Amino acid sequence: MSDRRLRLSPSQWLLGAGLCVLLLCALATVLALRQPALGIALAADAAADRVVVAATDAHGLPAGTAVRAIEAPGLAPQPLRAEDLVEEPDFIDRYDDLNAFYRRQDALAQRQATADAALLVERPDGSRARVPLPGGLRPAADLPLLFWFQLAVGAAAVLIGAWMLVLRPRDRAVRLFFALGVTLALATTTAAVYSTRELALPAALLRGLSGVNHVGTLAFGSALVMLFLSYPRTLVPPRWQGLAPLLAGTALLADQLQWVDGHDAGLRLPCLLEMGLALVFAVWQWRATRGDPPARAALRWLGLAMLVGCSLFIVAIPGASLLGGLPPMPQGYAFGFFLLMYVGLGLGLRRWRLFEVGDWAFRILFAVLGALALLALDALLLLGLHLGPQLSLGLALLVCGFAWLPLRGWAWSRIARRGVPTTGELFEAAIDVSFAPVAAERSDRWQALLRRLFDPLEIAPCAGDAAPPVQPALAEDGLALELPAAAGAPALRLAYAGGGRRLFGLRDATLAARLVALLQQAEAGRRAYDRGVQEERRRIARDLHDDIGARLLSGLHQPDVDQTRVLIRQSLTEIRALVGGMAGAQPLLGTVLAELRHETAQRLDAAGLALQWPLPEEGPDLQRPLDWRVCRHYLSVVREAVSNIVRHAGAGRVTVEVHCADGRLRTRIQDDGCGFDAADRRPQAPRADGGGHGMRHMHQRLAEVGGALTVTSAPGRTVLDIVLPLAPARELATATATAAPVAAA
Repeated sequence: MSDRRLRLSPSQWLLGAGLCVLLLCALATVLALRQPALGIALAADAAADRVVVAATDAHGLPAGTAVRAIEAPGLAPQPLRAEDLVEEPDFIDRYDDLNAFYRRQDALAQRQATADAALLVERPDGSRARVPLPGGLRPAADLPLLFWFQLAVGAAAVLIGAWMLVLRPRDRAVRLFFALGVTLALATTTAAVYSTRELALPAALLRGLSGVNHVGTLAFGSALVMLFLSYPRTLVPPRWQGLAPLLAGTALLADQLQWVDGHDAGLRLPCLLEMGLALVFAVWQWRATRGDPPARAALRWLGLAMLVGCSLFIVAIPGASLLGGLPPMPQGYAFGFFLLMYVGLGLGLRRWRLFEVGDWAFRILFAVLGALALLALDALLLLGLHLGPQLSLGLALLVCGFAWLPLRGWAWSRIARRGVPTTGELFEAAIDVSFAPVAAERSDRWQALLRRLFDPLEIAPCAGDAAPPVQPALAEDGLALELPAAAGAPALRLAYAGGGRRLFGLRDATLAARLVALLQQAEAGRRAYDRGVQEERRRIARDLHDDIGARLLSGLHQPDVDQTRVLIRQSLTEIRALVGGMAGAQPLLGTVLAELRHETAQRLDAAGLALQWPLPEEGPDLQRPLDWRVCRHYLSVVREAVSNIVRHAGAGRVTVEVHCADGRLRTRIQDDGCGFDAADRRPQAPRADGGGHGMRHMHQRLAEVGGALTVTSAPGRTVLDIVLPLAPARELATATATAAPVAAA
């Protein structure tokens, strides 16, 4: 099928692969079910070299009953040995012993298939019995879970490989990956048949299944070698890569024709050499991918998958026999570790989340090291202190729990947080960037911070034709990190983290998101600060123009020198109040009222008006510090009211009453003048004497600090009620230290 056809009909290709898998599984199932039924679950007693009944069955044979032989009419009884139930013929080292095993299997299968065959058993009490075999073929319900598990492993490997091949049909590495799946399926499906037999299979069938299993095993190793020669970089030309399957075929021929002494030289050594070569070529690939972070991250997936798959297989098979307290794992289940290895290879080829491979590598490495430490400690207790299997395993688990797990947590915390700044450091950096004086400097500081945190080779604006990101996001499989606009800089694209030595990861994206969020908060604070500064500048400008400027202008045109001096002193008082407020001074309420009373008395006396302003009663409210903005507006409003009375009321007496209650300052100013229309809120033009901007201006000043003004007027009586909130009381000592006079005669 051409690549074009593969691309146009992936569903047909996957359907064909699925049908092939079904046929292979069906063939294995038929071979397993065409064997005569035994009707009794058997187990090997290796210590006594005998076969025993695994569990009490319908014949009433108790568990542990010895099965001595199998007999059939016209044939001599065939004795049973523990080796007859071996799961994998490859466990038998020498070929002479293997051939003897095949002969016994053939003899047992011949008798088992004969009508009226029976088992000769010896009960634990020493009595002997003859148990007839049920006859007929093996029922499907007798196939164990191990059989179906091995079929599932092989089917999953083929289907995953086919899916990868559909996605990338022209990629040589993917084709090798598909070949790995096929070879793994050959190994697992054949092993599923003979490893789950009840007692025996005909020698020809067993040899054939074992031979196909060897083909799959050696082909898997050679395909793995070729994969590391081809991916991520092509290390040698494809024609030279063909030496790997040639050498594997030579080893297979030597194994099947028994040119060597046994499985050590015929099978195990070639498999070990293949794994060793794959590891060597993986190291070669590591050197060849310097400066290519995506390729190196993909290689991490490949190497990690191979290391973990092989390590777990070693721990599960030889390790289980060493750990006497653990039941040995059947080899069929251990094939699942090779499936994990196979899936890991696929993730590497698909470059799936390569940016996370570093963290995954450390996590898996810690798990593998923990298992190896458990094995080593258990072996030490078993062999060194001669403890029992259960006791040694329990002590090993206890030590690993109290020593290894905390050590692993400490190491992981050091690795995971290596180079990651704390929240305080991030906040400090965000403040430093956000509060730079000008936008250009903020942008420069922002990019300098990104270089310090991520060390990218490139920092450039994001492509103009693409929508800018709203959150930090990984791009190109972790090769780049895209950031939203911030700190006066446009949306940025960071490429090649760590000076080109690594990919951006989820940890980097999370760190960038935290930093951008802090920076946005800091920028919001800076903008609020700038707005406050601008507002304060406008207020100061207004005060200078409306109050001080108007008074000085009045003094400039005042023919009376004494009156000019009064206006100048008032202007100086305004300047002192303004400077004191900018410096953070908070005068005491009692001081403000006393100085305002004195100033008002002088002004009214000069105008020929009488003032009635009784002194307020002493109390804690008079020691309350007054916010300078509240103080400033309060003084302006009272002065404006007095000026209006002097200029327009035609009054003879002014009465002022001040009360503090419920956190509010209430001031009532009353005169006996001619009155006016209190509904008129139109602003009046500023007068030359600096009297202010009229009644509406007074309302605006009070509203800015949360106050209110109520006016009632009639001929002979005009009343202004001023209400202002007071700032929360502070410590008296602090208030006294910051207190400053706000007015002077």
